[in-house]
Amino acid sequence: MLDTIYFHNSVRDYLISFLVLFLFILLAKLVYYLLEYPLERFVTKTKTKIDDKILDIIYLPIIFYVVIFGFYLSASFLTFSDKVGHYAHNIITALLIINSIYFAFKILDIIMVIFLRPIVKKTKSKLDDQLVPLIQRFIKLIIAVFAIFIALENLGVDMISLLTGLGIGGIAVALAAKDSLSNLFGSLSVAMDQPFYIGDIIRFKDYEGVVIDLGIRSTRIRTFDTTEITIPNSELTSSTIENISKRKAVKKVIDIKLSPKNTAKNLERAKTIIEKILEKDPGILKEYYVALIGFDIWGYDMKIVYWVKYNGTYKPYLEVRHRLHSEIVKNLEKAKIPLAFR
Repeated sequence: MLDTIYFHNSVRDYLISFLVLFLFILLAKLVYYLLEYPLERFVTKTKTKIDDKILDIIYLPIIFYVVIFGFYLSASFLTFSDKVGHYAHNIITALLIINSIYFAFKILDIIMVIFLRPIVKKTKSKLDDQLVPLIQRFIKLIIAVFAIFIALENLGVDMISLLTGLGIGGIAVALAAKDSLSNLFGSLSVAMDQPFYIGDIIRFKDYEGVVIDLGIRSTRIRTFDTTEITIPNSELTSSTIENISKRKAVKKVIDIKLSPKNTAKNLERAKTIIEKILEKDPGILKEYYVALIGFDIWGYDMKIVYWVKYNGTYKPYLEVRHRLHSEIVKNLEKAKIPLAFR
């Protein structure tokens, strides 16, 4: 029975092939156990976090390499037709390339996170903070393109003829990739000109929010409604961007209505009280205006103009406004200067 032939292979050949594959799967399990338990416990006890990161990135690719090699070795015990053998070879090659790309991406992430980003954080300039993520993504793009070229070569594609064809059809390719190239150069332009940084609050057209990511193709901002807006970088370079985080102060205007029961003396006292509150508050500029601008049967109109100091953080800005308004209401009540409510 073991010598019975099915599809150019005996039962014995199939059993040997299956046994080899099964042994390599067990070997992959053993490697996973060794990396996941004894080695992980060892690296967690060390002072540095570098070995933890390295272990995180190597154990999955190593396991996949063992399994892929097991598939390759088990297939070598079988005889395939030219067509089936060609497909099997291409599948194994594709798996190797995918695993290698994943491995390369993870190594690049580790290099950036462990070595480059700590150096970048120590510098005063924010330009390198913007460029490092862009460079990281650009290198990943190069790795992916290079891997695709290798895969195509293994599939039997003549790359010289392909590149020649791309040269002949270069105009068509350039037109097709025009938007992508515009976005790429747009991202470089934003990184070099530095109209904003990640974490800044910007206003672009009808959108206002915090910049959360600057990518190769687009920039993402999170609005104060917690929605996420994706803007092509080519649009950012050709439109006006207002960086709200870079303004030193925000102008605020308050119109309050004083009760018609107030006397002229009360109106002057109200003006003096409000001016003293504005003068003492450290959260605003020492430039403010308080004036009686009108009156009617409903009461007296008083306008307050002041500038809140702003460092790009929204919460302290709101706290200053809350403190000022609360002090104004509290002190006017204390002085028995009533407000008008329609």
